Amino acid sequence: MTTSIIAGSKFEFSTDDTTFTEVKGIQTLPDFREESGEREVTSVSDTVRQYDNEMDSPTEQELTAFYIKSDADQLAFRTLARQKGACTIKVTYSDGETVTFEAKLKNYGIMGGDAPSTKMWACVIRRTTPIEFNEASS
Repeated sequence: MTTSIIAGSKFEFSTDDTTFTEVKGIQTLPDFREESGEREVTSVSDTVRQYDNEMDSPTEQELTAFYIKSDADQLAFRTLARQKGACTIKVTYSDGETVTFEAKLKNYGIMGGDAPSTKMWACVIRRTTPIEFNEASS
């Protein structure tokens, strides 16, 4: 599931966990959330049903962007996606809050369109670590 991009947000990636590079042309940002199920652990002595959390189950998110042929940073990300590479993703929202996580990229492709639309590309992001949520101070 994706939502419209929030004006002023920034999508970045890093292959060394220190230098982040912004990817221009992002059309929509995926919903970044952690999802885990529950399993029942009620025993015969309990009077109320008891539950325990299961492991986080990262979902695959699609990232779509306008194809900017002249942008070297976007080309670097597209190349990483074509190679099914791994990176750290960092999204900074317009209010200063961030989400950061490691991910594997896959399923890169050029999206079809009709004239006179702009050429688009997409890839799938598969989160491989928990999300680090950083709330901005007000």
